[in-house]
Amino acid sequence: MVYELASLTKSATMLVLPEGLVLKSASAGQRGRGIATSRSFQPGEIIATFGSPSIAIPDSPHLSTTCSGCLLPASPGTSASQPARTVKACTGCRTVAYCSPACQKLDWTTGGHKAECKVFKRVRAEGHDFLPTPVRPLVQALLRPEISTAMEEMEGHVDKFRHESGKLWSDMELQAMAALHYLGRETNAKNLAEAIEILCKVCSERNLSRHSIPDSLTPRIVSSEFLQPTR
Repeated sequence: MVYELASLTKSATMLVLPEGLVLKSASAGQRGRGIATSRSFQPGEIIATFGSPSIAIPDSPHLSTTCSGCLLPASPGTSASQPARTVKACTGCRTVAYCSPACQKLDWTTGGHKAECKVFKRVRAEGHDFLPTPVRPLVQALLRPEISTAMEEMEGHVDKFRHESGKLWSDMELQAMAALHYLGRETNAKNLAEAIEILCKVCSERNLSRHSIPDSLTPRIVSSEFLQPTR
């Protein structure tokens, strides 16, 4: 599974979406907008291709078997026309993996790994394999000003998360503190509030009742698994 985080700002009123998708406002009494399908799609059909999401990452359990540059998974190969694809771990953090030097360079220069690599080193030094998936876009947003700027106009529904999500809110507070810890930043009220707001923007509120453990927080993603046809 590849998680992609895309932000829709006020300028999105001019956004040109692929055929079969529409920009839809939230229901009455709610805030925000989202992308919905306007027609049925067949199993395996590509719903949409977005060329430049703000963040595109493999989910954490698949970091070691998916190229973090092109996002293609390792494959044993089935024929001469489909040769095997292998991935090798980053020699710095030993956490993310790449299928080629070109993909490694791409992720280092434009994908955010240059900033993230030191964080992963700290995570491993404390005996963990990786950060929970939702914490990683939070870390990138805190490390990369262009990401946090792109997310400024996204609606986080912080109060709704705080008052209605129960244990999920506690999990989010722990994840925000974890991000600050591995970034080497002070866990004061200001930093924690900023981190929680970003994490709320990353997480999808419509799955609140289904998830309670930290790594199962569902990011707001552009993915066929969660992009459901309108009824």
